[in-house]
Amino acid sequence: SDMNGNSVVPVSMANALNVVNFTSDTTRPYLVTWSIDFDFLNSSNLNQGFVVLTFDETVNRSTLDITKLVLQNRPSNSLVVHQLTAGYSTDGDGTTFKII
Repeated sequence: SDMNGNSVVPVSMANALNVVNFTSDTTRPYLVTWSIDFDFLNSSNLNQGFVVLTFDETVNRSTLDITKLVLQNRPSNSLVVHQLTAGYSTDGDGTTFKII
């Protein structure tokens, strides 16, 4: 199965078909939910928080730029704003990412 659980049926090279029309996906993923956990204990026994992001469609992890994420206390006119300057995710391409 693929990363979304869809069944995959192998096709031999002899039975493969050429693409006639290809339309690139132009819809950007939408952030559906997010959460923050400040009590994560990492392998060095240091308290370290993490952010979990869940999108409505599969995201290529290599295109996720963590330094573009901004945490704020409300959608507009925020009194508290914090832009992330570093972090990483060991998750592969998918809909959910844990940012440490």
